[in-house]
Amino acid sequence: SLKANLEVEMTGGGISQLPLYDTAQADIDTLSSDDAKRFAVSHPNVGNSDDLNLQKVKFPMSADNLWLVSNSLRQKVATQLGSNGTKANLVVTYQFQGNLTTTGRGIGR
Repeated sequence: SLKANLEVEMTGGGISQLPLYDTAQADIDTLSSDDAKRFAVSHPNVGNSDDLNLQKVKFPMSADNLWLVSNSLRQKVATQLGSNGTKANLVVTYQFQGNLTTTGRGIGR
């Protein structure tokens, strides 16, 4: 799955979260050994391309769920973003099951 949320943090406490995208993976493809060699060349810290198992995970352009944001929440987030001391993060989380025994998960801000 792949999720994206807008997280707005106010000075003095309080966090508003606005879901932007949430869906399951659509497809996963194993890439060729030539792709692995090109990847290894452009990422020297990888080492031997023969040890790589590169896979491309695809997600739909549109989310599984349509997130309808109420006018009140939209206005609240807009007001918070306009305030001094507000911190906004785009929080992206992913978890996918690959071919063979590959699994991946992570979060980024």
